[in-house]
Amino acid sequence: VKVASLGAVSASSSVVRSTAVSAGKDSVVVVIEGGTARSHSTDEELIITASLLRSSGLAASEFKFAWSCQTFTGGICYDSNTRVRLDLSGKKSAVLQLPARVLDFNEFKFTVQASAVGISAAASQWVTILPDSPVVLIDRVVKTRVRSDSVLRLRSTCSISG
Repeated sequence: VKVASLGAVSASSSVVRSTAVSAGKDSVVVVIEGGTARSHSTDEELIITASLLRSSGLAASEFKFAWSCQTFTGGICYDSNTRVRLDLSGKKSAVLQLPARVLDFNEFKFTVQASAVGISAAASQWVTILPDSPVVLIDRVVKTRVRSDSVLRLRSTCSISG
């Protein structure tokens, strides 16, 4: 098994990272655009694109693609609208598209398996789905007693990096 991290600079001067995993004697490699991990907003359509790098004599049209999803704990991915298991069995192309708001705020591992007669390769990408509104993390918790009829006022400072 070979793992390669590929990088290139796009026309917009941003770095595009991809990770490739290959298996077997033939050098067929599946590449997922964006690398092994990325974040994505829950209110936008999710598109994951896989492509093949190969030196075998097979054409890209000879490969079949199969997608799978699991949560960061190894659990099943659910459609946040229907609460039914996310069915990716009909997703047979190199591009996986999921509508906005199908996935809740969580971390998901998407894996694509590309196979042709006698050869296969797979690659995975972790996608962190971010909520459509900011999440506030409290660094310090001060032990204090608060009466149930008290008004609690919080002050926060926000910063955006990146």
